[in-house]
Amino acid sequence: MVGTIRVIDASTGHLVGRGAGTFITVTSGIAFLPFPPMPSYAASKAGVHAYSEALRAQLDGTGVDVVELVPPAVAIAGQEKVNPRALPLDDFATEVMQLLSANPTPGEILVKGVHMHRWAGPAAGPGR
Repeated sequence: MVGTIRVIDASTGHLVGRGAGTFITVTSGIAFLPFPPMPSYAASKAGVHAYSEALRAQLDGTGVDVVELVPPAVAIAGQEKVNPRALPLDDFATEVMQLLSANPTPGEILVKGVHMHRWAGPAAGPGR
């Protein structure tokens, strides 16, 4: 997360000065839900999501856009062996390019397999 913030901070003045540009951040479907097997990863993606929303509001009217790409599990580097429901890489790339070509580009690019995470209700369970 810190790397994302540092790169954007280093570039923001230049893009605002030009009056045009787009930052694309990458989060994950697990940014919206607790994910006990990988809590640090989930928390960092949730942080990038919150940062993207705040930055989008901060840069409103400057000509600089902030787009958050929210992928589901994607079948790369053997991921399909761990998660057989992971989206094939070619399908992911095709869908992302189609979504990015929308005019205007939405602030959140929600790849199809991630909708259930993005709009999930509060977690149920003991203490909740």
